[in-house]
Amino acid sequence: MSRLPTLEQALRDAAQRAHDGVPAPAAPTPAPRRFWRTPLGVLVVLAGLGGTGAAVAATGLLERGEPVPRSVRPFAGGLASISPGSTRVMKVRAADPDGGPPWGLRIFRTRDGLACEQFGRVQRGELGVVGRDGAFRDDGRFHPNPADRQQSGSCGGLLDGGQLYSSGLQSGIPASGYSGRPGGAVGGCVERVDPATQSPQTRRRLRGLPVCGRGTARTLIYGFGGAEAVKVELLGSDRRAVVPGRDDSGAYLFVLRSMERWSSVRVTYRGGLECTVTARTDRPVPDGDCFPPPGIRMPSPASGGPLPRPGD
Repeated sequence: MSRLPTLEQALRDAAQRAHDGVPAPAAPTPAPRRFWRTPLGVLVVLAGLGGTGAAVAATGLLERGEPVPRSVRPFAGGLASISPGSTRVMKVRAADPDGGPPWGLRIFRTRDGLACEQFGRVQRGELGVVGRDGAFRDDGRFHPNPADRQQSGSCGGLLDGGQLYSSGLQSGIPASGYSGRPGGAVGGCVERVDPATQSPQTRRRLRGLPVCGRGTARTLIYGFGGAEAVKVELLGSDRRAVVPGRDDSGAYLFVLRSMERWSSVRVTYRGGLECTVTARTDRPVPDGDCFPPPGIRMPSPASGGPLPRPGD
C-alpha cells in the first residue's frame, strides 16, 4: 500500500502557516499551507443547545439568525483580497455527532492566486454557525458566516486546470462551527485544556474567558484528493466512506468528537491505486505512484514545470 504525501511545498513555497499562538494539533498543518486564526487564536468549544432554543421548523431547519460580524482586524491568509465570484460551498457533507445541520467545506480564491478552505455547519447551501454554548446567546439559530468574517481556515496553491490537492486536520473545533474570537457580539468560550500544557503567554491571553463544557470539541479531517479520487475512507473509525465528485477535486470531510480514535485516511483512485495518509504524519515520504497521485501534475520547485511521475 502506498502513502499519500503532503505535496503543498511543491505547490507554493511562499505559503506560510500563521496561527497566533494556538497550540499545534496532533497532525500539524503542512508548512506550505497558510493557516490563519482570528485575534487571540483560541477555539470555541460548544456543548449542547441551550438558552432560548430557537424553534425548529417541520423541515428540520433552524431559524435564521443574524450573520457573523466582520472581523475587527484583517485576517492573515488573504481574506481581504478574495477574488470576486470565486466563493463556493462544496457538495461534501459530514454529520455532527450531536445532530443538527451537517458540516461542510467552502473554498475561494485570493487575488494572488491562492485557494483557501473554510469549514462550518451548512444549511440551505450556506456555511454558518449554530448558536449554542455562549455563541449568539445560545439562541439555537443558524447564523450565516460569509467568507470574510470571523473564522479559521487555510490557504494553498491551485494545480493546473484549477484542481485542488491538500489534506488537513483540525482538533478542538467548536461544535457550533464558530472558530473565531470568543466574546464580543458572537460570544462563545475557549477550549477546555490543562493549563499545565499552555505557555505563560497563552494562559495570560485566555485569562477571564469562559471555558466550554467537556466532551464538546470536534476533530475535522478534510482535504482534496484530486479529480481522479473515487473513494476516501477514515480507517480506524466507524465513519462511512466518502464518494467524492470529480467537479469537487475529490473533496472529503470527516467530523468526530475530539476523543474519538482513528488511524489514517485512505484515498482510492480510478484503476484501484490506494494512497494513505497516517494520522500523525506531517509529511509522509513520497512513495511509488502516489507521488504525485493520478491526475495530478505538480510544479517543479526549481523550474515551475511539472514533476515527473516516479519511474518516468
